[in-house]
Amino acid sequence: MRRYNTSIKAITQARSAYFLETGTSPIFLSDWDADYNSIHMPSLTLNSVQLSDVQKYYFWTDEEGYRDTIQNYFSNQYAISLQKDSFTIGSNGTSGIMLTLSSLKEAGRHSALVVAPVYFSTLNLLDELDFDVVEYRLCASDNFSLNIDIIENFFVSNSVDTLVITNPLFGCGIELSIDTIRSIVALCNKHNVCLVMDYVYGGMPWNISNPSHYLFNSPVFQAVSSAEHYVFIESISKRVFLNGAKFALVFASPKLMKRILRLSVFMVGSMAQQQVNLVPQIYSLASSRSLTSLIDENAKLAQNRYNMIKAILSDTRAMISAANCGYFALLSIPNTKETDDTQFALDMLKKTGVLTTPHSRYLHREEGLYSFRVNLLLDQQCLIDGITKIGNLE
Repeated sequence: MRRYNTSIKAITQARSAYFLETGTSPIFLSDWDADYNSIHMPSLTLNSVQLSDVQKYYFWTDEEGYRDTIQNYFSNQYAISLQKDSFTIGSNGTSGIMLTLSSLKEAGRHSALVVAPVYFSTLNLLDELDFDVVEYRLCASDNFSLNIDIIENFFVSNSVDTLVITNPLFGCGIELSIDTIRSIVALCNKHNVCLVMDYVYGGMPWNISNPSHYLFNSPVFQAVSSAEHYVFIESISKRVFLNGAKFALVFASPKLMKRILRLSVFMVGSMAQQQVNLVPQIYSLASSRSLTSLIDENAKLAQNRYNMIKAILSDTRAMISAANCGYFALLSIPNTKETDDTQFALDMLKKTGVLTTPHSRYLHREEGLYSFRVNLLLDQQCLIDGITKIGNLE
């Protein structure tokens, strides 16, 4: 029996039904795409012009050329000396998580502590692999604060051997501090726990001291990689909305990386040529300035939209997460009737024309509240209209 129902089929069906009934699309505040009229996209060559190029395929283990490119880039830009057996390039973050958890299961690990909110695919994969899952659900009413002592208690009382954290906390726009990460690493080392950090939506702090960290947040990576057993997954394609040509970097302690690479051959297969084309473009000194500028512009725009939403909701009972990074924030509104989350979303769509994805899909639900993520890079007037309608909802 499956433990987690992360489906949003009822939501997507309601979206289509709303359009058929009204002739207009609802305001979808939880959308996963940016409003491309509001941001500048990078100038990158996505498509190959040679037929022979698109006929090529690249397995995860056939990476020597662009592996060297990344090593040189990290050495020159961040003075980080990457070992070739410590990282690989994957087609997307989800495949990286799949291979990570499969490798950990193969290595004999079986009990995972999940800090929630967490990406739904991670929950489903833990389910499919039959991990014993312990949930540490953070609370909006407590500003999603993470308590190290509680984590250690979970480790001891549940024989936890794997810790899974989505950083920033999924959909909340809250990135863990370096000090918190170091404390978590020390705890993992003490109890022989493997730290798995999904940093796919990371790397976009609103107040940044070193803009080069937009392209790779080396302090976060160095803190995580100081763990004896770790996996760190990040994806710059998420920060610049390359949704049709995603790729991710997967870093891991050497023994675990060997398992990941071996399993990748028959579990994931190959990367598309356009993905391969992007790697040397992204990780080059020539594109660093333009990509840094793009992410900086997007982050500032998201922060401005966040402040605007806070102002709109200032006299309402709605709560918004204390976001400090990225393109999303989590909004919680009263659910006084304790209606099922999906039903609440459908009722709200009928009343307001605003569509949201219940955050219970990401293992976050609190008594008396309905929570959902807000895409801060939607059209400004769309955000104003949607947030105002929700703020006035009784």
